[in-house]
Amino acid sequence: MKFTVLFRRVLLALAGLFFSLGANSGATILLWPIDPWLAAERNASELWIENRGDAPTTMQVRIVRWRQQGGFERYQNQQDVVASPPIVRIEKGNKQLIRLIKQTKAPDGAEQAYRIIVDEIPSSDNADTPPMGLKIQMRYSLPLFVYGQGIATWPGEEHHARASVPQLQWRVIRENGAPFLEVRNQGRYMFASVKRVCAREVKRVPWRMACWGTCFQVAIGAGRYPQE
Repeated sequence: MKFTVLFRRVLLALAGLFFSLGANSGATILLWPIDPWLAAERNASELWIENRGDAPTTMQVRIVRWRQQGGFERYQNQQDVVASPPIVRIEKGNKQLIRLIKQTKAPDGAEQAYRIIVDEIPSSDNADTPPMGLKIQMRYSLPLFVYGQGIATWPGEEHHARASVPQLQWRVIRENGAPFLEVRNQGRYMFASVKRVCAREVKRVPWRMACWGTCFQVAIGAGRYPQE
């Protein structure tokens, strides 16, 4: 058995998803692209929000810094990259452009990770009409990566997901008698997809994004494996 690490910084499996805001809101939201990014030479990128539902909707867009620490996702307010406009009302059948504007350059040779947080702002209930059912406020979260000078991208900046070479160290460890593959990310980038390959199957291993300087473990089943 061998392990193939597909070095990607976006969750491409999310492509083309529609997001439903719930029965009360009457809105169906489409967000695209689901993997926006900013190369060193670019000062802005685009995010589109389309309302395919049967009622108007109001959305708030924020961008927060994103990192992993102690196995947990950490978010922090920042002003390096901002969304404009930050609050929009979208009529049914319409779409709205949100510009993701870089206000501060990323350091040379560095990748900076952010999350785009898109929140539904519930409409005010009519005081003369009692609310019916459960009122739900929906939230959507998309990754955003910003690159400094020296970070490779595809020719013509077509896409950033497969441009760089992984710098990974791995070893086989045992916990409670069970073997695990421990992989440490020593590079400057995140990656977000792992496939386990053997003679009879290729299986994608579920796990979270691994930041630079962090490690993760994948269960590999019984067998004999080298320790490094």
